[in-house]
Amino acid sequence: MKVTDNSFKGWDLKSRKTIALPSDLVDKLRVNLCELAAKASARDPRLSFEDVDICCDLRGRAAGHALVMRDHRHLIRLNVQACMENLDWVVNEILPHELAHVICHKENMRANHQKKLRAHGPRWRAWCRFLGASGATTHAMPLESVRKSTKYLYRLPSGEEVKVSSIRHRRMQHKGYAYLMKNGASLTRDHWVAEDDS
Repeated sequence: MKVTDNSFKGWDLKSRKTIALPSDLVDKLRVNLCELAAKASARDPRLSFEDVDICCDLRGRAAGHALVMRDHRHLIRLNVQACMENLDWVVNEILPHELAHVICHKENMRANHQKKLRAHGPRWRAWCRFLGASGATTHAMPLESVRKSTKYLYRLPSGEEVKVSSIRHRRMQHKGYAYLMKNGASLTRDHWVAEDDS
């Protein structure tokens, strides 16, 4: 199991600068992951966790994510905001949740992929609860979204203003799309006024 200080870099959403997490936080995550791995290995001695890496670089609303890399290594990504604001919750709920995904994948690999496991199925839930988490598939912690929903303001010849998503705006400006409005008017690239900041 690898947990390096370099892998514990996060993203400060307010200042948009890369930040390193405090060493006591890194140590707590490292110790807890080792304890969880030992607990799982005691239950199933065939499990090995040398190929599991952990990092705190996830942003957005997801609290954690377990990945299988191409070389069959496993990576547990944790949300940096969640680690900074509520480390106990990450240690007690998110880390066991993601490690349960890793364990289920390892068991499935050992069984030669005979059947595809549901991501949050009964095997996962059993492992998650064994590791000390609740087995919940979602969380209620308010995490900042990375996405910024930009709207664009268009004005029809009648004077009516319409807000358009960035996807529709891009289609009109670059591909020449036109959209038919409910009142029968056609919305085209020529009707663009400005980016809407509200």
